[in-house]
Amino acid sequence: MFSNISIRAKITAVVALLLVALAGMGLVAVMKMRAINESTVQIATSWLPSVRVLGELRTGVITYRNVLREHMLSETLEEKLAVEKRLAGVVESNTQIRHAYEPLITSPEERALYEEQGAATQEISRNVQQAVRGTEQVSANITDVQRGASETGSASAQVLTAARSLSGDSNRLKLEVGKFLNSVRAA
Repeated sequence: MFSNISIRAKITAVVALLLVALAGMGLVAVMKMRAINESTVQIATSWLPSVRVLGELRTGVITYRNVLREHMLSETLEEKLAVEKRLAGVVESNTQIRHAYEPLITSPEERALYEEQGAATQEISRNVQQAVRGTEQVSANITDVQRGASETGSASAQVLTAARSLSGDSNRLKLEVGKFLNSVRAA
């Protein structure tokens, strides 16, 4: 069957077949390149901004924890109030970052996770506010106890001074009574 065909025709057929195969591979490569380009565009426009915003949110949460720790370790009410102002600023910043992230959500699963995380964050925030109020009350009580201890210390110093004075007066009275009794006995 192939013996009737000339070598020239055979070579032309093989070259044509190779060209068709090469064209097919080129077409497949172009389609794959389009898919790669679409993925790259999606990563650049959706995922990278989301990752950047989530990185900012993570930094904000770490800052929140550090400021909260600083609040818990504050000893005076004035320090606690100053740290609370910083804490309010961090909370506001984190809220803005969360709002910036919302339009970047692309899937229903991601939306569900975002809502779940939001609810957990609100619960944590309520608990933190209760803890903050509790530490403020503790600080106020400590201040009251310190004031009471100081007043007690002052009062005890006054009592000690009065006791020493009374002891000295008692000794003088004893000497005077002794002299009086000696003079009465001698008379």
